[in-house]
Amino acid sequence: MPENKVRYGLKNVHYALLTEDANGLITYGMPKRIPGAISLSLSASTARKILAADDTDYWAAESIASYSGDVNFALIPDEFRADCLGEQADGNGVKYETSDPVTARFAFLFEFDGDYYKTRHVLYNCTASRPAIAGQTVNPDDGPDPSQSTETLTLTASAQNSTGYIKARCKSGDSAYGNWFTSVYVPEVAALGG
Repeated sequence: MPENKVRYGLKNVHYALLTEDANGLITYGMPKRIPGAISLSLSASTARKILAADDTDYWAAESIASYSGDVNFALIPDEFRADCLGEQADGNGVKYETSDPVTARFAFLFEFDGDYYKTRHVLYNCTASRPAIAGQTVNPDDGPDPSQSTETLTLTASAQNSTGYIKARCKSGDSAYGNWFTSVYVPEVAALGG
């Protein structure tokens, strides 16, 4: 299959709660869909180490420490707010936040289209901050404009403590592609040469 020349679209956004036991073993819950994904923009944070010798950069290595950025949605579902952001509900069904929420780590899964194939991604060890509160009045002559009232999560994806995994991806045609959103894919160590 030829390589994609372009990438476009964002869909099939999911999250899966991460659990780590006392021995550092990480497991994931069943991925849950987050509808209404509009845009995603994450930047890699790199760490560069240099050994100077012979009046030159004798040795250099670069590693990706994390990804961080924004994910924009039409509206963030209450289930995600409860599972990952620590929102709670009282006996009357009223949702509320506290000053010290118990937030959760999760895997974040999504898909991009391309001119030849689709690519599915997973970020393994994510946290998110609460979205801002924003809105504006509606001009009765124009009607509502939902694009002016979207919600944005600031997402950070760090390496897993036990494996060092940050991100994985596969393309349509790969054996893992069909089940990508039914469980969180974890790379096979032998396939990585380890």
